[in-house]
Amino acid sequence: MIERWIRRWDANGVGQFIVELDGTLIGRVGFLVWDAGTWETSTYDLAGAHAETELGWAILSPYWGRGYATEAAAAAREWIDRERIVSLIHPANVRSQRVAEKLGARIEKKVEMPAGPADVWVHP
Repeated sequence: MIERWIRRWDANGVGQFIVELDGTLIGRVGFLVWDAGTWETSTYDLAGAHAETELGWAILSPYWGRGYATEAAAAAREWIDRERIVSLIHPANVRSQRVAEKLGARIEKKVEMPAGPADVWVHP
C-alpha cells in the first residue's frame, strides 16, 4: 500500500498523509485523482480535463467521534492548492457525510463507481 501511495505522490504531486495521535497511527487523510469519465483512479496527465481531486479520510474505529477526521481533512484541504476538491462518499456512510458537512461540503451529484454508488461532495 505504501508503495502505491508513493507512486501516486510521484505521478500527481498529491497523495496520502498518515494521521498520528501522540505517536500512534490512527488513520490516514489525503488525496486521490479520479477520472470523472470512468470514476477510476488516475493521474492528472491521463485524466486531463476529466481529472477530479478527491479529499478522503479514514480513521480507526477506536478514534471515531472525536473530531480527528474533520481536523485532519481540514488541514489537508488547506495544504493543497486546487480550485475544486471533492469527496466521494458512499450514500450509507453517515459518519463520513457528517465530516463532509462539518467541512462545508455539499452534495453535487450521485455517480456510479466500479465499487458501487457514491455521492460527490464539493468542498468550498
